[in-house]
Amino acid sequence: MIRLKLYLGIFVVALFGALVGSFITSLYIKHQVKQVVEGGPAHRRAFLMKRLTRELDLNEKQQIEVQKILKQTFRRLHELRKRHRPKVKEILDQGMNQIRVKLDERQKKKFNRFLERFRKRIPHHPPMPPPPPFPPGE
Repeated sequence: MIRLKLYLGIFVVALFGALVGSFITSLYIKHQVKQVVEGGPAHRRAFLMKRLTRELDLNEKQQIEVQKILKQTFRRLHELRKRHRPKVKEILDQGMNQIRVKLDERQKKKFNRFLERFRKRIPHHPPMPPPPPFPPGE
């Protein structure tokens, strides 16, 4: 009986440790994702540069060259998004209106509330400002 209690106690402690570890890990990952998503283009570039440097073991010369490429790539992506954003919005609006036509009044109210919640969670981008410049030396 004592041996069973001992094994059971060890199991409970290990299970508790795994649960706490999982919880802390999930908080850390959410925090990292939030920083990348909400941090803007400069933060995304820095995150990507840090990751590439670590995983590819880039030397200083390579880091400078890759940084220039990332800067140019992010600028080109910014311009592409800026040009295509109105068309994307138009397509999304058309799709939502097509869905709305298929719904009865009760469903339309629910659908409108659904869209409101969605818009609050996934903020729409305001008109895109120019990308922030890189700090000197980058």
